[in-house]
Amino acid sequence: MSTQKLFIEKLNTSQTLSGLDFGDKTIGIAISDKTYTIASPVKTINRKGIKKDITELIEIFEEYKVGGVVLGPVSYTHL
Repeated sequence: MSTQKLFIEKLNTSQTLSGLDFGDKTIGIAISDKTYTIASPVKTINRKGIKKDITELIEIFEEYKVGGVVLGPVSYTHL
């Protein structure tokens, strides 16, 4: 059994998934439908520091009843 399948099986049927796409200046947020088949973009937030970003993400997760998060690719450079 795959890890992804176990992840979805542990979700409550009233919960959704959120996909996050982290950029240097913004975070793109998508929310899945209840069948976890498709996610639609709902908001892009401007980054304001980790504590403020997390607070805003938690508010969005509560509003959309998010039970799990999928992180998009995070890129970085070495100086």
